[in-house]
Amino acid sequence: KLQLAALACVSTASSHGNATVSNDICTSAHGLDCEGDDMPNGHIGGIFGSHLACCQLCERRSGCAAWTWRWQTGDCYLKNACSNHRPDDACHSGYGAAPSPTPPPGPTPPPSPTPPPAPSQGWEAAYAKARAVLLKMSREEKNSMLRSKGNSQRGYYVGNINAIERLGVPSLNMQDNGNGFRTTDPFMYGTVTCWPSALSLAATWDEELVSQTAVAMGQEFNGKGANVILGPAVFVQRIAKGGRNWESLSGEDPYLGGRLVARFVQGVQSQGVIATLKHFAFNQQETQRNDFNVQVDGKTSWELYYPPFQAGIDAGAGAVMCSYNKEDGLHSCSNPQRLKQDLKQAMGFRGFVMSDWGAEHGTSTAQGEDMDQMNGAGPDQFNPWAVSEVDVNEAVTRTLAAMYMVGADTRTRCIGGKNCDGLLHADVQAGHHTLAKTVASESIVLLKNDGNLLPLRKETAKRIRIVGNAAKAGVVDPSKDGWAAPDFYAGGGSGHVVPGYHVTPYDGIKNRALQAGMEVVDSGNVDITIVCTGARAAESYDRASLSLDDKADEFIASLKGNVIVLMQVPGAVLMPWRDSVHAIAASFFLGQETGNAWAAVLFGDHAPTGRLPLSFPATERDTIEPASGNIPYSEGLSQGYRNKNFKHSFAFGHGLTYTTFSYTITRNVPCGQSICVTVSIANTGNVSAAAVPQLYLEFPAEAQQPAAILKGFTKTDLILPGKTALVTFTLLPRDLSYWTPGGWKRVTGATAHVGAASDDIRTSVHIGTSSASYDFVVV
Repeated sequence: KLQLAALACVSTASSHGNATVSNDICTSAHGLDCEGDDMPNGHIGGIFGSHLACCQLCERRSGCAAWTWRWQTGDCYLKNACSNHRPDDACHSGYGAAPSPTPPPGPTPPPSPTPPPAPSQGWEAAYAKARAVLLKMSREEKNSMLRSKGNSQRGYYVGNINAIERLGVPSLNMQDNGNGFRTTDPFMYGTVTCWPSALSLAATWDEELVSQTAVAMGQEFNGKGANVILGPAVFVQRIAKGGRNWESLSGEDPYLGGRLVARFVQGVQSQGVIATLKHFAFNQQETQRNDFNVQVDGKTSWELYYPPFQAGIDAGAGAVMCSYNKEDGLHSCSNPQRLKQDLKQAMGFRGFVMSDWGAEHGTSTAQGEDMDQMNGAGPDQFNPWAVSEVDVNEAVTRTLAAMYMVGADTRTRCIGGKNCDGLLHADVQAGHHTLAKTVASESIVLLKNDGNLLPLRKETAKRIRIVGNAAKAGVVDPSKDGWAAPDFYAGGGSGHVVPGYHVTPYDGIKNRALQAGMEVVDSGNVDITIVCTGARAAESYDRASLSLDDKADEFIASLKGNVIVLMQVPGAVLMPWRDSVHAIAASFFLGQETGNAWAAVLFGDHAPTGRLPLSFPATERDTIEPASGNIPYSEGLSQGYRNKNFKHSFAFGHGLTYTTFSYTITRNVPCGQSICVTVSIANTGNVSAAAVPQLYLEFPAEAQQPAAILKGFTKTDLILPGKTALVTFTLLPRDLSYWTPGGWKRVTGATAHVGAASDDIRTSVHIGTSSASYDFVVV
């Protein structure tokens, strides 16, 4: 299993022996399992919503020396001793009142934020229940769970599996997700939140904020009667022009994606909604998406493109969607090597695989696909009666188990086609606009700020002008403009959400400027010109170029004076004018609160915290272009910021704020089987702001990595001017390993680089990775 690592948190000490729970703080560590003898009656199953409850129980139990809590199941294990800490990201462990005879060496890895409530039951219990129900099903009932049909009648969803009411099996009510619950009919407009895109979430580099958003999104899906969210998209971006890049929670990095995907899956599924990881695998472009055939070697697959899927699987994801394209000469949904061997066996995926809509090219249940999604109401090539009983039973069991894993049998609010129409009409936003604005504000990336022109101040910006093709832009209506129509707030296609309201950049900035006593004019002399511009993108099409839309590049180049450029884009863009303007900020489709988010950042209500989840190339030659036919991923791992031959206008991880920080490595020591690198971050400027320190690991030559790669990040709390914060990166064994045909191999030494971006390294340290080999040499 992929070990999600470099979890940067705050460690707390425990006053061992103090049995007063209210006055005691447990020392705990996320990502470690405390091995040792269980106490008599020390296993309490499935009732604990957080590690603190398990910790407190250990404090109360006489003789309890240590404990382990599994967030996936809610189980608590009380132990007489802790003989060893074993890395396991599903666990949270720590010490109780009684002393443990053999504490782990070095500092205990610090805890991560408490995850959302665990799913209703673990996989083992879910499978046991699924198998019991399967025994009562007829072949016709089993067959009905192998094929989902789109249905435009009232009370149905984008995808539908009928309920089996006599057995208490709920209908599967599946709805698309990009910027939220897809508004497939005009009556839905304004009843759900148009959230910032998944790429915007990636730009926050904030696990807790992703979790909060996923919980809220899950609440809206559940409120609408849906129990399957057709997302998140977790593919690692390869093509800068990719039409669906705005939908990806991974950006161009598997480690960033893995950390965020896990929290998204946990958050959504905590609301009784099955998360769907998509699109498996290698669906990195829209050009000829039904026909191109990719060829990817094992090392590139496992180190670059598989990790976000693995992370979602380890977090308990109930579904995976296979894609339209071919892999190794076979259609994705008919590829047993990828679906059965890689996904289900090697990665340990226990949920069900569904096809993308119309991506089935036959009857592929035996090859690893568990559910056919028909594209429209007409027939396709799938024949459930041609499937063997053994394969039918496995596919149906997987689907049932995913339902029971998240508690969909008790938490689904309606039966599709029977009584869901009222819920589909319901307004389920529940005040989520505040969170939507927070996420949008946190995701904005400040790329350039010459002369500290930002934040805007009345002393230097008495008169401002707001112009550009996105300044007063409206929203599209897919029912009139076409299903794939995009705008500057959400991308086009199956992930589009039509908001009930949207705050334009012009309105948001103007309202805040007036509050600050500034004058907003449309003509005449001004102190500052703010250009609001962008590029659109949609499913089914890759972008024709990386230029801004509507000849905006030429317009910007023609401007004089103090110019600030604000971009609303689906991914990477070119900025040939970047040296001639004073400030640049980028966003990746911010949803309904766009204007308010821009205002918060421009006026300093929020010091920028966004960081680039992808590289902005200097030219189109510094990217990989879409192709057709057979597409070998011949660049291997040299993608995005890993490719040293590519030049970037702004690098992966880049993002400025309104202050400056210094970085100092203070400690580098073993902690169990992992390595802990502690960094002191000092605010050396005059504004309180959060830092986003990043750790890039440079492997030895044997690992064949083309560059140092991201293996740690965190977002700190606000650091006051002159103050410091300590951040500890915990590098788990998988982070220190590389893939070989014979399995993962751990290196014996590496160099950890810590800084503010992939091209802004502030301090480095050589580390040994075995217990007998540790050195501490700052370079």
